[in-house]
Parts: sequence; C-alpha cells; structure tokens
Amino acid sequence: MASISKEPNGRRRILFIAPDGKRKTIRLGKISQRNAESFKVRVEQLVTAATLQTGIGRETALWVAQLDNPTHEKLARAGLVEPRENQDLTLQGHIDAYLKRRTEVKPRTVISWKQARESLLAYFGPKRKLSTITVADAKDWERWLATPPARGNLKDDETKTGLAINTIRKRVANAKLFFEDAVARELIPANPFKPLRGAVGTNRERDHFVTLETIEKVLDACPDAEWRLIVALSRFAGLRCPSEHLALTIDDVDWRNQRLRIPSAKTEHHAGKAYRVIPIFPQLKPYLEDVCEMLPAGKKFLINRYRSTNANLRTQ
Repeated sequence: MASISKEPNGRRRILFIAPDGKRKTIRLGKISQRNAESFKVRVEQLVTAATLQTGIGRETALWVAQLDNPTHEKLARAGLVEPRENQDLTLQGHIDAYLKRRTEVKPRTVISWKQARESLLAYFGPKRKLSTITVADAKDWERWLATPPARGNLKDDETKTGLAINTIRKRVANAKLFFEDAVARELIPANPFKPLRGAVGTNRERDHFVTLETIEKVLDACPDAEWRLIVALSRFAGLRCPSEHLALTIDDVDWRNQRLRIPSAKTEHHAGKAYRVIPIFPQLKPYLEDVCEMLPAGKKFLINRYRSTNANLRTQ
C-alpha cells in the first residue's frame, strides 16, 4: 500500500514499499489532495503489477502514456515503469529489436516476419513512432496490401494485382505479434492491429486435383532423383512442401516395416505432434529407393540440393 505525506510547504509526496522491499518516495509538488489520491491509486497498481509480474491493465497503461516527461521520469527512477526513451522507439527499431530477441524460432518463421517487416516499413516508413500508429492507420495499411505497390518493385503496376488475401492476413498476424510485444513492454497502451483479421483461411478457388497422368508427365520432366522424390512425396504422401521434405533423413526410412516417419516443424511444439508415420506407398517406393541408394556417405538428409533457408521449391 502507498500513503500520501504532506510537507509544511504544501507539497505532497507518495510513500510506498517497492517490489525490492525498499521504501521509496515520489514527490508530486503542490497538487490537490484529490489529485494526490488519484496518483496514489495508480502507484499502487504499478507496484502490484511489478511485484506479481503481471500486466498493468489498459487504463493504467493509458495513464502512464499520457504523463508529462518529468512525472514519468519520477516513476522510472522508482522502478515502476520503463524509461521514456523506450516510448519513442521507431517502427523499425522495435521490429528489429524483436527479431533479434526471438532467436528460438525457425529460419522460415523469421523469413515470414521479415516479409511483414518490409511491408510495414514500406508503408509507414522506418522512422515512424510506434505511439503514432492508430487503428485507422492499421486498416489503411491492410487495404494498401491489396494494391500493386505492396508487391514491391514492379515494372507495370497497372497490370498487376495486390497480395493474395491469405498473404495479407499472414502479414496482419505478424504485425499484431510485433505490436503486442510493444504493449507487453509498455511502449504503447494498446495494439492498433488487434481489430484486424489475421487468421489464414482456405482458398478453395485454388484447389485442383492432380491426376496420375499429369504427375507422370511432371516426374518425367524432373531433372534428377531428388526432384522426383520431392514431387512424389508431395503427390503420393501429402507432405508439406518444403519444410517436411527437407526434414527427412535416412533414419526416418524404415524399410523393414515399410514405414516412413515424417518430422513436422509446423506441429512439433504440440504434444505428440513432432512427427507422424505413414506407409511407404507403392507409387512412392521407387523414388525413395533411388535417392537412398544414391545418398553420399556421411549425408543424412534425403534432400540436399535445396537446403537454403530461403529456398522456394514451388517456383522452380
């Protein structure tokens, strides 16, 4: 609990026990008892949040964001808020700091985040302050993603279209992630991208059944055994391309039981979803045998030619 102390000259101060157990003081100057009482309530909320390591709530975050610099500095010296210099982080500075901290994620996740970063910087500019981006600005950016300029350097924008709906939603989801981190760090009071839809849906217009006749022509046109296996795994085993193809190793092939273990990077963080086991289907078997027989000594991965983190097998 905090208390209010009135000094002989009419000035007031807030006394409280900080989370580290030390008694601290915030001098308020000459203010009314009513305003001092209101300030005391906020201090108590900040102390509780710091002690329990929980969020401070939307109203308190707004109150902190609206404080003048001298008052905010007093709270910072008392260890109740982060220094205001962090409040003025630019869009690029915050996103780059976020990417630098998230060292535990997979390279392809970083690629997706960087694509969202480029879209945000292209529209808002790298020096835009986080605190100045509103919900209306976020919606304008979402609409901009559907226009040709959002696709980057195009020679003829008039004949091109914007990003696909699911690509837009993925960019929105990543933007939400960046700004939610800013909220958690008390850099901004609220996430302006929160009202936007970020869930990626199914685009049934792109569904197409690939017949055996067509896939045989594709296999005949493949330049080597690895490419034939990539196509066969996609068509006959239903693997996610390219993440599951690139994860396959010689140890995942069980010839004795005619089974293939499929490691899944997309679901491994769920209990019991690190991999699945499928039969080595007759249509798949000859292409799998070719690659296994040709695998160089010391190599464990079945696919070795396309292991770059930015490889996009769908465009070859």
